[in-house]
Amino acid sequence: MTYQSEAWEILGHDEYNQVWDKFYKDFEFSPNINKNSIPFKFRMPVDIYDISTSLIWNDNIEINEKIRLALIECMKEDSYMYALDWQHTSFRYNPRIIDNFEYPVFVKNNVPISNEHVDCEGYNVWFPTFYPDGDYYFFIAKNFSWGFLTHPWLKKSYIFGEYLRECFKKIEDEIGFIYCTY
Repeated sequence: MTYQSEAWEILGHDEYNQVWDKFYKDFEFSPNINKNSIPFKFRMPVDIYDISTSLIWNDNIEINEKIRLALIECMKEDSYMYALDWQHTSFRYNPRIIDNFEYPVFVKNNVPISNEHVDCEGYNVWFPTFYPDGDYYFFIAKNFSWGFLTHPWLKKSYIFGEYLRECFKKIEDEIGFIYCTY
C-alpha cells in the first residue's frame, strides 16, 4: 500500500510510470525554459489563461475552492483524478475530500514510492497547488479527457475538455484568470 491521506494517495512506482508515459505521449510534453515555446500539444480545444495576476498564488481560499469545485463537477462519478507534479511525487486525488494537512508531510520509506532515487529514512511530500510555484502541476482526469495544466514560469494555465472549459469560463473573472491566445 502506498502512503495516503483521505484526499490523496501517492502513486506507486508502476502507476507513476504509466501515468507519466501516457502524459508525455498524449501531450507531446517537452518541458523547457523557452518562454516562446508551449511544452504541450493538444489534440482538442484548449483555453489558455494568464494567471500571473490571480490571487491564487496567495493560497486564496475562495479562489482555490472555486477551482476545486470545477474539478469535482467534471469528475462526475469518478472516485479520483490525477494530481501530477513533474519530476516529483504524484498522486491519485479526490478533490471531494478537503485536505487538512500542513505541508510538507514526512513519508517514511517503508512504503512503495514513486521516486526510486529516494535513499533515506523518508522524504517530504508537498501536494501540488493550483498555482505553479516553480514546477509544472497538472490536475487531470484519470482517462485524460479533461484537465487543468499549469506552466511554472509563463504563469499560464491550460484548460482542456469541453465541460471543464465551460466551468472555467463561468468563473474566470472571479478567480482572476485572464483569457489569452498564447
